[in-house]
Amino acid sequence: MTALSARISSVCDQQPSLGARSLHLWLGRRDTSDSAADFRRGVLARYSGLEPGQLRFATGVHGKPRLINSPRPIEFNVSHSGNWQVCAVTRDVPVGVDIEYCEPQREVLKLARRFFSVPEHQGLLREEEALRAQRFYDLWTLKESRVKALGTALAPELDSTDFNVETRVSGSAVGIRDRARPGPAGMHYCLMEPRPGYRVALCCIGSLAAGPELRLFRSVDGELFQREPLVYRGLSAGWSGGRD
Repeated sequence: MTALSARISSVCDQQPSLGARSLHLWLGRRDTSDSAADFRRGVLARYSGLEPGQLRFATGVHGKPRLINSPRPIEFNVSHSGNWQVCAVTRDVPVGVDIEYCEPQREVLKLARRFFSVPEHQGLLREEEALRAQRFYDLWTLKESRVKALGTALAPELDSTDFNVETRVSGSAVGIRDRARPGPAGMHYCLMEPRPGYRVALCCIGSLAAGPELRLFRSVDGELFQREPLVYRGLSAGWSGGRD
């Protein structure tokens, strides 16, 4: 087991519990227009002690959702793209998550020139063409996850954030560093490929001395099942925690 995978535990648990350092990520298919709301309610009901239909939500100024009637302290964030959706859950620690389908024909350099910092755009120009789109989605999802964790507006944050993703010769990411203007203490990032052609980034904010502990779940039609190993592309330096 690699040092990276040693920090990650994959579980199949009908009644998951959240510890102070827990970060749970749920992956589900998105087959109908209303399945995103059902998926969110189904996941959060497992933690809140309430039935899915009893959950009540509100949104912040910039649209970040929050659960307002849970008897237990729960923070969450959701995202969807293509055929898949994700829900990240913590115990009272702000969290942001983004999933993106990596469109092979997307004009990533044009988007990067508009929305990325100068060092990020220059870094993409130096990438081999075959790896350029992968790195674009690494950076894009990291930026989105940061914005969603903070609950701020997207547009002003895109080019003011500045990520460096170190790579192996193979092109896979091994380290994530946020070079942006200082954010809250303890901003932790994780980058992964949950399905072929998809990218997920997580950001959580908290003074977790030993780093977050990530557990992974996959849900289809409300049932949990063991899933094939995910591809982990990188962790920020703050992720030093062990297994749950």
